[in-house]
Order: sequence, then structure tokens, then C-alpha cells
Amino acid sequence: MNKLFYFFIFIIFLNSVFASAECISTTIAKQDYLPSETIQVEILSSASREIKTTDLMLYNYDVQAYTQFNLIKLSNQKYFLFFDIPQSSGDYYLKIKNYCNDNLETYSTKIITKEPIERFYSSLKDSLKNNLYSVSLDQIVLAGKIFQYDKEFHEQIYSAYTSRADNCIKKECDAQWISLSSIAFPIIKEQMINKIREREILITGQWKIILQDPSIKCNISFNGGNETEFISNILDLTSY
Repeated sequence: MNKLFYFFIFIIFLNSVFASAECISTTIAKQDYLPSETIQVEILSSASREIKTTDLMLYNYDVQAYTQFNLIKLSNQKYFLFFDIPQSSGDYYLKIKNYCNDNLETYSTKIITKEPIERFYSSLKDSLKNNLYSVSLDQIVLAGKIFQYDKEFHEQIYSAYTSRADNCIKKECDAQWISLSSIAFPIIKEQMINKIREREILITGQWKIILQDPSIKCNISFNGGNETEFISNILDLTSY
């Protein structure tokens, strides 16, 4: 009997906690925002007193962030709030305190801010500026594609690319890097297309060498000059 009594007390306690947590709710237009962007918030409240701007707080994790809150009361239970997010990116928490069921409660909702894409390009450009001649080939090619809109910087990237001994103009690259290089640097697109066409002309696969009539000596050169002596009169290349 006592166990059943305490069980019902526990259920009542949970319901009261849940009700107090639901005393205030918010709706925001989207989850992610940019620094300095204006956020609009709808607040629904069944709190025991009116919400005022002094009940509103904005935190960047545990540090309070200061901004001007603009709060409009639409009805006794509905408010419209708008304010500018601070310039620093990160996770912010809008906190609203009021009395729910005679208890002072603080409602919190998370607001995520992300760096604008312009800052990403600016940061990447700054990191590449002094290292164009030391980064890897794949970084140079990808940078060439990313900064095609920046004519002056793109020319610097192309100059760094052509100065490399391992660029696809001077050496044989696989089809992937030939294609990527033509996309990153349109000025060499025709050269890269020709390279791909030349590769298609070559007949690839395994071959065998048939040596016939071993009465006459001849030399066959492999790998650019490493000579191996064969005794042969006729050299016949036949594919498998």
C-alpha cells in the first residue's frame, strides 16, 4: 500500500515538473544564423506574470552576451521578440526567467551561429598566400578551382602550379588530376584534353615477347635504357 502511495506521489511530482518546464516555449524561424543577423522569436507563456526585457538574457556558453532586446506583447500569453546576434560566431542560449507554478524558472533555447562563407575564403586565402610554392599539388589544384572568382590571386596560384615539376603540363598524371587541373585552370584545358586523347590512343594491357631464330643477337631496351641482351632474329610482339 505504501509503495503504491509513493508511486502516485512520484507521478504527481513529475507532472508538476513537466508543467513548469512547459510554462514558457519559443519558436524561431530557423536554427542557424550568421553573426550580427537579426533573429525573430515567438514566445508563448503561461507564467504568473508578464515577461519583460529584464527577464531576457543571452549567453555564449557561460559568458553573458549583451544585445538590445526588442519585446512586443501581442496578448497575455504571446510575445514577439527580435534582437541582433553578436558578431562572434558560436552557440548562444536565449534564457527567459519567470514564475511558473509559483517557482522561479529559467527557460533556455539554443541558437547556433556560423561563420559567413566570406570569412572562410578570406581565412583560406591568407593561409595560402605565403605558402603557394610549398603546398602539395592537390592543394594547389583545389585552390585554383576555389579562387577562380579572384582573378589576381588565381593568376598567382597558376604561376605556382606551372613552376612545379610535378604539374600535369610537365609530367604524366592520372586522368583524375588531368581533369581537375583543366577545371582549376581553364587556360590549359585544351592541353589537358589532348593529353587524355593521347592516352586513349595507347593500347594498354599485358603483352608477351616471342623470340624466334636464336642465331642473331639483338638488344632490347626497357625503362629508358636498362638494356637486357636477347638472342633473337625476329622480335614479334603479340598481345595475350
